[in-house]
Amino acid sequence: MAASLNDVVTASSGLEIGTLISGSATGLAAFLGKALDETFVNSALLPVDASLNANLDVRRYLEKRPQAFYQTVAAHLSADVAMLGADGLTAGTFNMEYVEAGPTPFTLVVTAGNAGTGADPMGPDNYGTATFDSAAGTVTGLTAPANINGKADALVSTYDASGFIFPASTHVGIDFTAPVGKLSGQLSTLGSADYSYIDLLVSTHGHDLVNADQEFSDYLSLFLPSDTAIDAIDANGDIVQFLSWNRDVTRIVLSNHIVNSTIGYFSEDVANVGGSSANSITTIGGKTLDFPIDNTLLAVQLDGAAAAAPATVGAANIFTTNGVIHGLDQGLLVNQAELDLVTGAIAKNLTETLDPTEFEALLGLVGLVPTIADQIDKTTSIQTLLAPNKDAFGALAQNQIDYLESAEGQEDLIKVLSAHLLTSPYFPDDPSATSPNNFRGFDALCDGYTCNNGTVTLSMPMYGKYGLTYSIDQVIIPSDTNIPAPTTPTSTTTPTETDSDSSSSDSGASVVGVSGILAAGCALALALL
Repeated sequence: MAASLNDVVTASSGLEIGTLISGSATGLAAFLGKALDETFVNSALLPVDASLNANLDVRRYLEKRPQAFYQTVAAHLSADVAMLGADGLTAGTFNMEYVEAGPTPFTLVVTAGNAGTGADPMGPDNYGTATFDSAAGTVTGLTAPANINGKADALVSTYDASGFIFPASTHVGIDFTAPVGKLSGQLSTLGSADYSYIDLLVSTHGHDLVNADQEFSDYLSLFLPSDTAIDAIDANGDIVQFLSWNRDVTRIVLSNHIVNSTIGYFSEDVANVGGSSANSITTIGGKTLDFPIDNTLLAVQLDGAAAAAPATVGAANIFTTNGVIHGLDQGLLVNQAELDLVTGAIAKNLTETLDPTEFEALLGLVGLVPTIADQIDKTTSIQTLLAPNKDAFGALAQNQIDYLESAEGQEDLIKVLSAHLLTSPYFPDDPSATSPNNFRGFDALCDGYTCNNGTVTLSMPMYGKYGLTYSIDQVIIPSDTNIPAPTTPTSTTTPTETDSDSSSSDSGASVVGVSGILAAGCALALALL
């Protein structure tokens, strides 16, 4: 009487392979087209723990790719009654249970000279040696066959670490002869395509993929665009240049391409053969990746019909210890709003990010100092502009505005404007962010969503091609300026701090602004992208 999968689970309960089979029995049964209690197994060869763990990369792969695990377990099961006898393996070619595109089963080959001889009083016991599919390794060290749960016609034996039944078709293109590395070591080249752009963005901004196990609890599936895919929408390289410095936007774009789950999503999941509806999985950015039914081209689309053109997978199933990578040979997983944000930003210089009404006073003062105007708008270095808005300048008295607009006050105007222009991009939500210098050479004393030692609060950022702008509703006044006192009362508070020259910062700057400043300390909203 043959045994069922339930019987195999019970018979293997003392082995680690038994624990893995037990945890995946329902999926294995569905894969084989069997019920858990359906009897079909007449022979089973199971690896001892040392064999299963001989290559931990292989074991991790089987734990992260269900179909490969099902194929491998099925290759240990046979419906052939004659395969195992009381003395071990018998000579012959035996079909194992998994049938692949054929139906062509995997085979175990036992030559006449390698069949089992059972207990040998003149030497060690010999229960046979076999090769799997003539190429997938040698099975040796078999133990005496035993009944599977008392089923007289169902026998099970274990084999030792000298071989492991691991069908080659389960891991096409994956080399387990050398140690498998982490994601970070695989990104520059996937298959025959070049992925230097995505390698640059991930290494610069990308979710700590070098040590992803520290940030993500399970296993990553990455759908990453090739250089060709990005070039198709970025012929001049402006998008890559913009993303290369813009941490916030890049991390959101990358989050569209990354899925975190207990297991990986491999090509068989993307193909979605025979499904009743499109498969959808959720990215770490909260978007959905949709895979249509019978998806032979391995196409993937972001947020369904709202997405840009579908992308297709080129290099698939790049296995690493902490994730699986699929290289997209066309398409970038961004929706139209995200693409518009990026393309809109790269069309603007910093002053063009400013509303001409809200920032009329600032734009007027910048126009009085050509060197400052050129520094803001004609440089290709990445900068941050702290832009006082209408309320900020409205808190200055008219005689102070007149002074800054005069030839006499131009030196102080340069000091004021330079205190608002920072020499590098500043991202408040970056936990590793350090406070940049302003163009006076002093520390801008930024921390989170404040600068100037907590006296200036930043808005949400506005992006240009070569930097970002934050609206502020206070004007920073360096302590070494000679701006006259207001001739009319204002609602201004002007705290004075330590001398800037003695502290190598502009902490001696005062602020002139309105009361009731609204805090803008929230993180960059994911909804913007």
